[in-house]
Amino acid sequence: MSSKFFSDDSEQLKEIYTVNAGEFFGEMSCVVKKRRSATAVTAGAAELIRINGVKFTKFLESDKEIGYAVLKKLYESLYERIENSNFMLRNFLI
Repeated sequence: MSSKFFSDDSEQLKEIYTVNAGEFFGEMSCVVKKRRSATAVTAGAAELIRINGVKFTKFLESDKEIGYAVLKKLYESLYERIENSNFMLRNFLI
């Protein structure tokens, strides 16, 4: 199942990206403690897991090896999202 993300910046929803089964979203609010920047809408039934930011941070700090692996995956995901945003901006501006 996939989830579509939409910009929260205006009254008109604009699709930003799609997250597929097994992928994650919302992780940045756990790490940087900022308000979310998008709204997620599932394409159908979905199972979600909510993670407490403080407990998540403590978990990452408690096992450096696991913490590194998780943060590496977060950075990879962030890179893909930035790359996608850059592509969308180039197509919008050209």
